[in-house]
Amino acid sequence: GSVFWDDEDLFNVNSYGGAVPSGAFGRDTKINYCCRSDGYYYNAIELPTADPFYLLRYDSHCQRVKGMHVREEIVRFDDEDIGNRNYAYGSYPLGADREDRLLLYCYYWR
Repeated sequence: GSVFWDDEDLFNVNSYGGAVPSGAFGRDTKINYCCRSDGYYYNAIELPTADPFYLLRYDSHCQRVKGMHVREEIVRFDDEDIGNRNYAYGSYPLGADREDRLLLYCYYWR
């Protein structure tokens, strides 16, 4: 799936750098996502645990990960207020379809 942010037009100072996800980054932002829903969040999955990491929430709870603690973190975006062209389609993270985008991250640490 994909999520398109119609970013603020007035005083837009968008920039990006480093490793970025698949998408388009300019005056507006589009990010492509790959989501899974083939199991239950309460069935812990195995992932590398040497370093802390984030996963985006796709469902109502953070996925459990063997050997890791988890806490939720929220990022809100202020989008264009006039003539907003936001859209989301396919599979995308929970909250990404709101007018002012809301992404729910799950932070994992040992």
